Amino acid sequence: MIVVDLRCTICGRFILIPGCHTCPPLWDVVRPDYEDEDYPQNTIRCDDAEDAVLEYADDKFSDWEYPTNIEIWARLHDVIDAEWQKFNIGVESVPSFSIYERM
Repeated sequence: MIVVDLRCTICGRFILIPGCHTCPPLWDVVRPDYEDEDYPQNTIRCDDAEDAVLEYADDKFSDWEYPTNIEIWARLHDVIDAEWQKFNIGVESVPSFSIYERM
């Protein structure tokens, strides 16, 4: 059996039809309270700004134990005069349960 990896080497998405794939754009993502928007340190490849912000929030804040709201900005990477799109993200704690049998 021959196994062929049909993932793009740049973005990692599956390629269904060879030659018909276009990688999603790169987005600069910042938390303006703590990061300098003139020198963004986080670049994420997503279809749109909202997905980039959600991926950033999931990566950076998914282990927080208390609810909070965070302001996060996103703009297209390497686009001259790209405007920041500004989002408020709500982070909520989710109960997690563990079970073990008592002896």
